[in-house]
Amino acid sequence: MRKFFALAAAALVVGLTAGTASAGPFYTMEILGSSDGGVTYTNNLQVAAGTTYDYEVLLQQTSTFPFTNTASGTKTVTSIQGMNSFSLNVNDTSAGPITVNFTGATLSDGWANGTGPSSGTQGTGITNIRGIQGLGVLNTGGSMLTGQFTTASGLGPDLTEVIQLAFGGTTSTFKYNNNVTATSVNPVTESSSDPYIVYQNLTLTTPSVSVVPEPASVVMLGLGFVGVAGLMVVRRRRMA
Repeated sequence: MRKFFALAAAALVVGLTAGTASAGPFYTMEILGSSDGGVTYTNNLQVAAGTTYDYEVLLQQTSTFPFTNTASGTKTVTSIQGMNSFSLNVNDTSAGPITVNFTGATLSDGWANGTGPSSGTQGTGITNIRGIQGLGVLNTGGSMLTGQFTTASGLGPDLTEVIQLAFGGTTSTFKYNNNVTATSVNPVTESSSDPYIVYQNLTLTTPSVSVVPEPASVVMLGLGFVGVAGLMVVRRRRMA
Protein backbone atom coordinates (compact mmCIF):
# COMPACT_ATOMS: atom_id res chain seq x y z
CA MET A 1 0.00 0.00 0.00
CA ARG A 2 2.79 2.40 0.89
CA LYS A 3 4.38 1.78 -2.48
CA PHE A 4 1.03 2.39 -4.20
CA PHE A 5 0.50 5.72 -2.41
CA ALA A 6 4.09 6.80 -3.18
CA LEU A 7 3.60 6.10 -6.88
CA ALA A 8 0.25 7.88 -6.88
CA ALA A 9 1.78 10.95 -5.23
CA ALA A 10 4.62 11.03 -7.76
CA ALA A 11 2.13 10.76 -10.63
CA LEU A 12 0.10 13.62 -9.17
CA VAL A 13 3.20 15.86 -8.96
CA VAL A 14 4.12 15.06 -12.54
CA GLY A 15 0.58 15.75 -13.67
CA LEU A 16 0.48 19.11 -11.92
CA THR A 17 3.85 20.23 -13.26
CA ALA A 18 3.62 18.83 -16.80
CA GLY A 19 3.29 21.55 -19.39
CA THR A 20 4.07 24.34 -16.89
CA ALA A 21 6.01 27.09 -18.64
CA SER A 22 8.89 28.61 -16.70
CA ALA A 23 9.36 32.37 -16.67
CA GLY A 24 12.23 33.97 -18.51
CA PRO A 25 13.47 36.49 -21.09
CA PHE A 26 13.25 36.25 -24.85
CA TYR A 27 16.88 37.24 -25.39
CA THR A 28 20.32 37.43 -23.78
CA MET A 29 22.88 40.03 -24.87
CA GLU A 30 26.47 39.34 -23.82
CA ILE A 31 29.75 41.28 -24.07
CA LEU A 32 33.00 39.30 -24.32
CA GLY A 33 36.66 40.34 -24.47
CA SER A 34 39.70 38.95 -26.29
CA SER A 35 43.44 39.27 -25.69
CA ASP A 36 44.53 37.33 -28.80
CA GLY A 37 43.14 39.49 -31.59
CA GLY A 38 39.66 37.99 -31.58
CA VAL A 39 40.66 34.33 -31.90
CA THR A 40 39.07 33.45 -28.55
CA TYR A 41 36.68 35.40 -26.31
CA THR A 42 35.85 35.26 -22.62
CA ASN A 43 33.60 37.03 -20.12
CA ASN A 44 36.47 37.26 -17.59
CA LEU A 45 39.54 38.97 -19.05
CA GLN A 46 42.83 39.77 -17.32
CA VAL A 47 44.24 43.03 -18.66
CA ALA A 48 47.43 45.09 -18.46
CA ALA A 49 47.84 48.86 -18.39
CA GLY A 50 47.89 50.75 -21.69
CA THR A 51 46.93 47.72 -23.79
CA THR A 52 44.29 47.33 -26.52
CA TYR A 53 41.82 44.43 -26.53
CA ASP A 54 38.99 43.29 -28.79
CA TYR A 55 35.38 42.92 -27.70
CA GLU A 56 32.21 41.48 -29.20
CA VAL A 57 28.53 41.82 -28.27
CA LEU A 58 26.46 38.70 -28.96
CA LEU A 59 22.71 38.05 -29.18
CA GLN A 60 21.20 34.73 -28.14
CA GLN A 61 17.53 33.73 -28.30
CA THR A 62 15.99 31.67 -25.54
CA SER A 63 15.77 28.10 -26.80
CA THR A 64 13.75 26.41 -24.04
CA PHE A 65 10.05 26.30 -24.87
CA PRO A 66 7.44 26.87 -23.67
CA PHE A 67 8.20 29.74 -21.31
CA THR A 68 6.27 32.74 -20.05
CA ASN A 69 7.16 36.42 -19.88
CA THR A 70 5.26 39.06 -17.92
CA ALA A 71 7.02 42.28 -18.99
CA SER A 72 3.83 43.51 -20.70
CA GLY A 73 1.03 41.13 -19.83
CA THR A 74 1.55 37.38 -19.56
CA LYS A 75 2.90 35.86 -22.76
CA THR A 76 3.27 32.12 -23.30
CA VAL A 77 6.05 31.63 -25.82
CA THR A 78 6.40 28.56 -28.02
CA SER A 79 8.75 29.98 -30.68
CA ILE A 80 10.78 33.10 -31.51
CA GLN A 81 11.14 34.34 -35.09
CA GLY A 82 13.85 36.92 -34.45
CA MET A 83 14.70 40.55 -33.74
CA ASN A 84 14.59 43.43 -36.25
CA SER A 85 16.10 46.26 -34.18
CA PHE A 86 17.84 46.84 -30.87
CA SER A 87 18.97 49.72 -28.65
CA LEU A 88 22.02 49.38 -26.42
CA ASN A 89 24.44 51.23 -24.14
CA VAL A 90 27.81 50.08 -22.79
CA ASN A 91 28.43 51.57 -19.36
CA ASP A 92 30.92 54.37 -18.64
CA THR A 93 33.98 52.95 -16.84
CA SER A 94 35.59 56.30 -15.92
CA ALA A 95 34.38 56.08 -12.30
CA GLY A 96 35.71 52.53 -11.84
CA PRO A 97 39.19 51.26 -10.98
CA ILE A 98 39.97 50.17 -14.57
CA THR A 99 39.17 52.93 -17.06
CA VAL A 100 38.94 51.87 -20.70
CA ASN A 101 38.45 53.82 -23.92
CA PHE A 102 36.28 52.27 -26.64
CA THR A 103 37.17 52.66 -30.33
CA GLY A 104 36.30 51.08 -33.66
CA ALA A 105 32.73 50.05 -32.79
CA THR A 106 31.15 48.38 -35.84
CA LEU A 107 27.69 46.88 -36.23
CA SER A 108 27.90 43.33 -37.64
CA ASP A 109 25.70 40.54 -39.03
CA GLY A 110 23.32 42.82 -40.94
CA TRP A 111 22.56 45.22 -38.07
CA ALA A 112 23.61 48.23 -40.18
CA ASN A 113 21.36 47.30 -43.15
CA GLY A 114 18.24 49.16 -42.03
CA THR A 115 17.38 52.86 -41.89
CA GLY A 116 19.07 54.90 -39.18
CA PRO A 117 21.52 52.49 -37.53
CA SER A 118 24.37 53.80 -35.35
CA SER A 119 27.41 52.23 -33.71
CA GLY A 120 27.05 54.80 -30.91
CA THR A 121 29.10 57.56 -29.33
CA GLN A 122 32.35 56.09 -28.02
CA GLY A 123 34.54 57.07 -25.10
CA THR A 124 34.88 55.46 -21.67
CA GLY A 125 31.50 53.94 -22.56
CA ILE A 126 29.31 53.70 -25.67
CA THR A 127 25.91 55.37 -25.79
CA ASN A 128 23.03 55.25 -28.26
CA ILE A 129 23.99 52.10 -30.15
CA ARG A 130 21.20 51.37 -32.62
CA GLY A 131 21.14 48.21 -34.72
CA ILE A 132 18.52 47.84 -37.44
CA GLN A 133 18.08 44.97 -39.89
CA GLY A 134 16.64 45.45 -43.37
CA LEU A 135 12.88 45.78 -43.84
CA GLY A 136 11.18 42.57 -42.71
CA VAL A 137 14.47 40.84 -41.78
CA LEU A 138 14.57 39.06 -38.42
CA ASN A 139 17.93 38.19 -36.88
CA THR A 140 17.98 34.97 -34.87
CA GLY A 141 21.23 35.57 -32.98
CA GLY A 142 24.97 35.97 -33.26
CA SER A 143 27.39 38.89 -33.45
CA MET A 144 25.89 42.36 -33.04
CA LEU A 145 28.78 44.74 -32.40
CA THR A 146 32.57 44.48 -32.48
CA GLY A 147 35.39 46.87 -31.64
CA GLN A 148 38.34 47.53 -29.37
CA PHE A 149 39.02 49.09 -26.00
CA THR A 150 42.30 50.34 -24.53
CA THR A 151 43.06 50.28 -20.81
CA ALA A 152 44.39 53.34 -19.01
CA SER A 153 48.08 53.60 -18.18
CA GLY A 154 49.34 53.14 -14.64
CA LEU A 155 46.90 50.49 -13.50
CA GLY A 156 47.74 48.82 -10.21
CA PRO A 157 47.41 45.16 -9.22
CA ASP A 158 44.31 43.35 -7.93
CA LEU A 159 41.77 45.63 -9.63
CA THR A 160 38.36 44.59 -10.92
CA GLU A 161 36.04 46.39 -13.34
CA VAL A 162 32.71 45.18 -14.75
CA ILE A 163 31.78 46.41 -18.23
CA GLN A 164 27.99 46.38 -18.25
CA LEU A 165 25.42 46.38 -21.02
CA ALA A 166 22.06 48.12 -20.65
CA PHE A 167 18.97 48.84 -22.72
CA GLY A 168 19.54 52.03 -24.72
CA GLY A 169 16.04 53.43 -24.32
CA THR A 170 14.92 53.50 -27.98
CA THR A 171 11.98 51.25 -28.90
CA SER A 172 13.08 48.03 -30.59
CA THR A 173 11.11 45.16 -32.11
CA PHE A 174 11.01 41.37 -32.43
CA LYS A 175 8.49 38.66 -33.32
CA TYR A 176 7.44 35.45 -31.62
CA ASN A 177 4.79 32.71 -31.99
CA ASN A 178 4.52 33.54 -35.71
CA ASN A 179 2.72 36.80 -34.90
CA VAL A 180 2.23 39.21 -37.77
CA THR A 181 2.58 42.27 -35.53
CA ALA A 182 5.99 42.93 -33.96
CA THR A 183 6.43 43.18 -30.19
CA SER A 184 8.02 46.37 -28.84
CA VAL A 185 11.01 46.45 -26.50
CA ASN A 186 10.76 49.74 -24.59
CA PRO A 187 11.71 51.39 -21.26
CA VAL A 188 8.59 49.98 -19.57
CA THR A 189 9.22 46.35 -20.53
CA GLU A 190 12.93 46.55 -19.76
CA SER A 191 12.48 48.11 -16.31
CA SER A 192 10.06 45.38 -15.28
CA SER A 193 10.96 42.43 -13.06
CA ASP A 194 10.74 40.13 -16.09
CA PRO A 195 12.28 42.08 -19.01
CA TYR A 196 12.38 40.86 -22.59
CA ILE A 197 16.20 41.07 -22.64
CA VAL A 198 18.79 40.22 -19.97
CA TYR A 199 22.45 41.23 -20.11
CA GLN A 200 25.66 39.39 -19.28
CA ASN A 201 28.67 41.55 -18.45
CA LEU A 202 32.43 41.43 -19.01
CA THR A 203 34.69 41.39 -15.95
CA LEU A 204 38.18 42.88 -16.25
CA THR A 205 40.92 42.19 -13.71
CA THR A 206 44.58 43.12 -13.28
CA PRO A 207 47.15 40.56 -12.09
CA SER A 208 47.85 40.01 -8.41
CA VAL A 209 51.26 40.91 -7.03
CA SER A 210 53.41 37.88 -6.21
CA VAL A 211 55.70 38.51 -3.26
CA VAL A 212 59.31 37.76 -4.24
CA PRO A 213 61.87 37.87 -1.38
CA GLU A 214 64.82 40.26 -1.75
CA PRO A 215 68.25 38.66 -2.38
CA ALA A 216 69.43 39.53 1.14
CA SER A 217 66.37 37.82 2.62
CA VAL A 218 67.07 34.69 0.57
CA VAL A 219 70.67 34.61 1.89
CA MET A 220 69.55 35.02 5.50
CA LEU A 221 66.95 32.29 5.04
CA GLY A 222 69.62 29.95 3.69
CA LEU A 223 71.92 30.70 6.62
CA GLY A 224 69.04 29.96 8.95
CA PHE A 225 68.57 26.52 7.41
CA VAL A 226 72.33 25.84 7.68
CA GLY A 227 72.28 26.85 11.36
CA VAL A 228 69.35 24.60 12.16
CA ALA A 229 71.01 21.71 10.35
CA GLY A 230 74.23 22.28 12.35
CA LEU A 231 72.40 22.24 15.68
CA MET A 232 70.72 18.99 14.72
CA VAL A 233 74.10 17.37 13.95
CA VAL A 234 75.56 18.52 17.30
CA ARG A 235 72.51 17.22 19.15
CA ARG A 236 72.81 13.83 17.46
CA ARG A 237 76.51 13.58 18.41
CA ARG A 238 75.74 14.34 22.05
CA MET A 239 73.04 11.72 22.09
CA ALA A 240 75.32 9.09 20.50
